[in-house]
Amino acid sequence: MAEAALFERENELRLIMDATPALISYINTDFRYLRVNATYEHWFNISADQIAGKKAQDIIGKEAWQIVQPYLERARAGETVNFDQQIPYGIGKPRWVHATYIPNKDSSGRVKGIVVHIVDITDRKLAENKIATLNQKLLNRIEEMQVIFNTAPIGLAITNDVKGYHIRGNRANERMFGLPEGADLSKHSASMEGVCVMQNGRELAIDELPMQRAGHGELVTNMVMDVILPGGQWLKVLSNASPLFNEKGEPRGAVGAFLDITAIKKTEESLIKSQLQLRLFVEQAPLSIAMLDRDMNYLVTSHRWIEEFGRGYDELTGLNHYAVNLDLPPEWKDAHQRALAGECLRNDDDLWIQADGSQHWLRWAVYPWTNPAGEIGGIMISFEDITARRQAEQELRNSEARLALVVDQVKAGYWDWDLMTHKLFLSPESKRQLGFEGSELLDRREEWVHRLHLEDRTFVLGIIDKCMSGLQSNYELEFRLRHRDNSYRWIHSRGVLLYDQNNHPYRMLGINLDITDYIKQRELSERRNKMEQAFRQHVAVQTAAAIAHELNQPLTAISSYADVALHILLTGEPNPQKLAQLMENCSQQALRAGKVIRQLLALLQKGETVSAPMDINASIHEAIDLMKADGLLGDFNIELNLAQGLPLVNANALQIQKVLINLMRNALESIEEQDLNTGEINVTTQVYDADPAMILITVCDNGTGVPDAAALRKIFQPFHSTKPAGLGVGLAISRSLIEAHGGKMWAEQNAGNGLSIHFTLPCVI
Repeated sequence: MAEAALFERENELRLIMDATPALISYINTDFRYLRVNATYEHWFNISADQIAGKKAQDIIGKEAWQIVQPYLERARAGETVNFDQQIPYGIGKPRWVHATYIPNKDSSGRVKGIVVHIVDITDRKLAENKIATLNQKLLNRIEEMQVIFNTAPIGLAITNDVKGYHIRGNRANERMFGLPEGADLSKHSASMEGVCVMQNGRELAIDELPMQRAGHGELVTNMVMDVILPGGQWLKVLSNASPLFNEKGEPRGAVGAFLDITAIKKTEESLIKSQLQLRLFVEQAPLSIAMLDRDMNYLVTSHRWIEEFGRGYDELTGLNHYAVNLDLPPEWKDAHQRALAGECLRNDDDLWIQADGSQHWLRWAVYPWTNPAGEIGGIMISFEDITARRQAEQELRNSEARLALVVDQVKAGYWDWDLMTHKLFLSPESKRQLGFEGSELLDRREEWVHRLHLEDRTFVLGIIDKCMSGLQSNYELEFRLRHRDNSYRWIHSRGVLLYDQNNHPYRMLGINLDITDYIKQRELSERRNKMEQAFRQHVAVQTAAAIAHELNQPLTAISSYADVALHILLTGEPNPQKLAQLMENCSQQALRAGKVIRQLLALLQKGETVSAPMDINASIHEAIDLMKADGLLGDFNIELNLAQGLPLVNANALQIQKVLINLMRNALESIEEQDLNTGEINVTTQVYDADPAMILITVCDNGTGVPDAAALRKIFQPFHSTKPAGLGVGLAISRSLIEAHGGKMWAEQNAGNGLSIHFTLPCVI
């Protein structure tokens, strides 16, 4: 009976343990499970029977065991242990748990087992973390609002009672009212007793102040108050205030903003005073000035205006400008409307032909004026009669035009340097020589010196210094000046020094001629001579090679035939020794001829090609310039499609230019053979797709081309020509030059008419 009751109680206890969502187990001092509840099966997917007898570390996993082992050791030592910890049980996600380890002691106090109770508190921890995050964000927002409150440049205030007994303000408000930091801004406080707040000349009661009005639920906007501080300082303050409401929608306090607009008000008063002064200024100004409203009625005019444009009236105030002046040009009326729309307009040289036929040259300006509200109230017009001055200026311009015409005919730029004031005048042509117009180039000697080529600067300045020191009265020089595009222009300059009555130099005048084209032509001629010399040498090399190639074949055949004859004679003919000697001599002479030709070829080829890094695009431009200088292009334009940013190539610039000229001349001749008026020659450069270490250059035309593929294969052979008067060595030489540079040259028939000649050159490594 007792055993049955005990068994029933044990079942009841097990049901309670299994129904509990927490882990409940009993382990011995070896940390082996003796009993576990059903929750273990849910957590670890292992039945209770399988867990019984197993060590804890085998069930919960190595990582979890490293965390709980120290706590279990303490429990085995007799201590009741409680802790919260995130533990990675088994292969599942880590759990936040609250664990309790209770040691089970016998009557002697010896620990014989440990009761383990573990509750999953992951949800609670997540909630706590979320609450902590929200609290931190709230604290951050409060801190931010406090910083804004403390640092805002306008006065801010807040009160938490509807009567406004205590009002806290920021430092801007405290500084505005001259109060110490932390002072109460309420009129109920002692700190504000000496402050008087007025509106329209009447002191306001406390309940009429903006913060108190807002505390009663009223929204106060743009309230302007006069504030008189205890020291007598007067302030004009603009205020806004808004009520704060509790959860029931009832006012619980107020916030307010206060701005010191004293300076603005003083500015407005100054503006009114200035307008009065302006009226007096206009009336008494020694110029023709009129002030008109938006309807073009006179408000005020200067006495000078009445004298010059009053049309017989002694007073114009109130009269309409258009009624007084019926002969105003439409352009002026349009200018008035534009000024009323906000534009400021002027004309320094305008002709007014009045109804009586009289002509007046005028300088005028028209601009809007604004009222205190910032709105355009009308326009101001000023006139100056410049008729007499303009006539004198016209005479001066005529004289200058005659001088400029002479200078322009010779394309000379002139300059004038005042040695007393150090001012330099450069004529428009002087500036155009350097690529500038008008004021784009400053009239300063420093600018001129700065543009001198470094290699010329010392010499040129030395000559000018000699001239100024009296060693010579004039000079004539050639030097380089930097152009706007950073190139250098060659200038031929002549200068002369002028002396005053005391024989002191006070001025230097001179003329500049741009001789860049002359210098360039001279350099191109020298380059062309060098190139022709190099080309002639290479022609000789190629000619010798072709002759050697043509003669070596028959000479070799002679040698072979002689050897055969020698062999026959030696086998049966009479006097074989003599015949053999003759035939042997024939063979030796033939071999000697071949050797002589090879020696000649070696002699002609002993000069080496000197290569250097060069810009292929620049070389193409120079080749075209050479063709233009020789008159080969005429009016024909060559289309260029040159890739930008290409690396430099390693080549002999003169030889490559000769190749380019040869290819472009062939293209021109091919087009001319067809009598085409719309022929096209295109030169392109790009990185070679098949070998990025090479640059590909292509010369393409739409001329006659070649008849078939067989002819295309022969065009690079020596002495093969498609032209009646051609020698047939140009392409062969060009190809040889390119191959000598480590490149290749080939030809392709275009889809339409003409040929494309391609060649490659190696990039500089």
